[in-house]
Amino acid sequence: MVAYDNLREGGWVESRSGSGTRVCIRSDVVEAARNAAQARVLATSPLLGLLANQGRPDMIDFALGTPLPLSCVPIELFSVTCEEHAALVNDHCYYPMG
Repeated sequence: MVAYDNLREGGWVESRSGSGTRVCIRSDVVEAARNAAQARVLATSPLLGLLANQGRPDMIDFALGTPLPLSCVPIELFSVTCEEHAALVNDHCYYPMG
């Protein structure tokens, strides 16, 4: 019971007689903890890093495990149309979100 009392006093939970004890969703303490957790997840997200650094020539991106676009490969080495060549060499063909 002391633990529940401490959580109630800290603004983490709310209790109602006959209804039980629940996390207090309107609490500033709970909201701050939720926001901090979401910020930590975003800060360590490889996808966010990919989006933030997309197109930087001075950075090697290891998040995808695929090479950079092959835009420096001459079209003469391909037996495809110019449109197909452009589509092939300007994309890394890996989409983390599907």
